[in-house]
Amino acid sequence: MLTVGDKFPDFNLDGVQNDSVKQYGLSDITGKWVFVYFFPEAFTFICPTEAIAFEKHKNELEKEGALIIGASVDDIDTNKAWVKEIKVTHPLLSDPDFELTNKLGILDSDKRAMRATFILDPQGIIQFSMVTSRNVGRSVEETIRVFEALQSGRMCPADFKP
Repeated sequence: MLTVGDKFPDFNLDGVQNDSVKQYGLSDITGKWVFVYFFPEAFTFICPTEAIAFEKHKNELEKEGALIIGASVDDIDTNKAWVKEIKVTHPLLSDPDFELTNKLGILDSDKRAMRATFILDPQGIIQFSMVTSRNVGRSVEETIRVFEALQSGRMCPADFKP
């Protein structure tokens, strides 16, 4: 699995945002801090709770110059239907051919994306990476705390709060 200090790999994937489908690549997100979270499968129990939690913080993160992007190996039609159901406005990328999940090393034995989170700096370098069990949802608030610590440029102790 790629980790802290590695360049996030280039990609070319369809993504849905609201009702629009378009192509996304690394060049589309370089220049900003980016949260990229992978979820195993749309229309399941844990995944919507995470997408909605990221969405809840979207405006505050955008004010800090950050983007949120979700991704899975679900096809674009599945993600398009899921966006309508859970009402998120950040992009959800579809990786049905495992292009990005393979490059990152986060494709599990069931051919699903692992529950992985990456924070990229404006140069596209991974500054935070985490993978949890499929059965354990991630803490979006902890991910934001790490982002704030990274943005501070300082050495930050445990439980750092800006």
